[in-house]
Amino acid sequence: FCQSLRLPEVGVTESFFDLGGDSISGAILINRLREAVGKTVPVVAIFDHPTVASLAAFVRASHPAAARRLLESGEAAGPAVGRGILTPIQTGSPDRRPLFCVHSVGGEVVAYHEMARLLGPEQPVWGLQSPDPPLEEVVEMAEQYIAALRSVQPRGPYRVAGWSMGGAVAYEIARQLETQGERTEVLAIIDASSPPAWYGEKPMTDTEMLGLFAHAMVVLHDVDVPADLEPPPGAPDGFDLASVTGVDLAGLSLDEALAMSLDLGRKVGLLPPSLELAELRRIFDRFRANRGSLRRYRALPYGGEIHLFRATDQIAHLPPGADPTLGWGELAPGRVRLFDCPGDHYTILREQVGALAEKLRWLLGIADGSGGG
Repeated sequence: FCQSLRLPEVGVTESFFDLGGDSISGAILINRLREAVGKTVPVVAIFDHPTVASLAAFVRASHPAAARRLLESGEAAGPAVGRGILTPIQTGSPDRRPLFCVHSVGGEVVAYHEMARLLGPEQPVWGLQSPDPPLEEVVEMAEQYIAALRSVQPRGPYRVAGWSMGGAVAYEIARQLETQGERTEVLAIIDASSPPAWYGEKPMTDTEMLGLFAHAMVVLHDVDVPADLEPPPGAPDGFDLASVTGVDLAGLSLDEALAMSLDLGRKVGLLPPSLELAELRRIFDRFRANRGSLRRYRALPYGGEIHLFRATDQIAHLPPGADPTLGWGELAPGRVRLFDCPGDHYTILREQVGALAEKLRWLLGIADGSGGG
């Protein structure tokens, strides 16, 4: 905890997040914990066990041999174990059919943690995250993610959800399952435009992609960027924040741009001081692979039903006469059910996630709730 948060000491009952931790520093902590135990540790473990005491108890229970070795010798296992696709978000009851949630463009599934909690402790929720190295094509992602989810639930019907870019992958999972004779009874697309909106997009350079990545990080984490921020060392003449949070890092190699972004991100509080360049590179590589896969994904029609959860702040800005299904009706004509939830693209899963969870509970048959529009 001290290394990840750059603190001289912490109490064993103090919450990681109360001490200043966020999803990024949490991912760093879990990566270093993997190195220590030599085993896969789900990134959502830090949300369920946010104190030193509770996380230690989790490690002792889930990895007893590694815990004994660390206690006896203090030696880490060595290089970090490569992360796989399947990660538990909430164990739930074996009597309930699980909900599988597909990662967003960043490759992580931590965004679903609060939603899962609000679905109730009996509902199993599994995350499908980007592995290392990340996959490059949506069709390949769906193939491998299906293999992963079948290890938990060999036969359907299935329940799959995806927010943002995860909506496209969730759709392809349901489409491939359909060709295999399996039914997806719940395909929950959370505030995502349909794949045709992305197909054929002009390829981006690495530095353009990094600008988009930086902008997404700023928006995602609600960072208040100071207007008088000094440029990082080595910044080109005329450098300003827009050149990092926009799409213009011309003249810099990817490594130079990453190093500059790391320095700037630390200054504005977007990136924790403990984040190393190699770790930032892994995070960016996942973003680049996932974002690039969207422009190459040519979605085929799907015969099942789509449950589209629209953020009301987003649809309020649709032009008159715009497709209310956000393009999904082209792929499943007449089979798109609309569920409107308060919030924007990010708060629908954060501050205002309660409404989304209530409608999902109704759809999953967990309890009474409001239905679709």
